[in-house]
Amino acid sequence: MDETVLIGTIENFDRRLEPIEQILPTFATKEELHSAIAKLVTKEELRAAVATLATQQELRADVSNLTAKEKLELTRADLGVKIERMRLESRVQYESLRDDIRAVAKVVVSIQTGIEETVRPLLANHERRISGLELFPPAGHRRHDRR
Repeated sequence: MDETVLIGTIENFDRRLEPIEQILPTFATKEELHSAIAKLVTKEELRAAVATLATQQELRADVSNLTAKEKLELTRADLGVKIERMRLESRVQYESLRDDIRAVAKVVVSIQTGIEETVRPLLANHERRISGLELFPPAGHRRHDRR
């Protein structure tokens, strides 16, 4: 390939990379993603929090072990309040985890969109140009047909 054509191709390539270089600093870094993910509740932490909650069977067993007097003191409303409190605590943990997952998902979508909008058109353009170069080899070179 002629040296001036090669220099022109490299300069053209540099011009096309400038928009990418301007957009890349707006993407989240690995450290920022790791920091966002580190704030999320892990499966183990969620399982541990749920494990501390009493099951329906445990509540029934506790009620069956009470004396008649204790059973009278522990009304159905009291059980309802306790169950509702546990539901609320679980719901708060679930919503917090869901919000964290959404935040990470937004960052991932942003990165994917940036890649699609900047890198893919450049790659398609370079692929088209390379294909064009393959069709027209430099003078003095013969194209080998494989048959």
